[in-house]
Amino acid sequence: MKPGLPRWVAWAVAVVVAAMVVVAVLLVAAVVSLAGDVGVAA
Repeated sequence: MKPGLPRWVAWAVAVVVAAMVVVAVLLVAAVVSLAGDVGVAA
């Protein structure tokens, strides 16, 4: 990032990245859970 960015821009980027990581982890957990349920059902 450029050193001239305001602090709120850096915070906004950090929050968005953190939210994306959380969503990705939840998606992976949901897929693993569904795959496990399907495997158990089969």
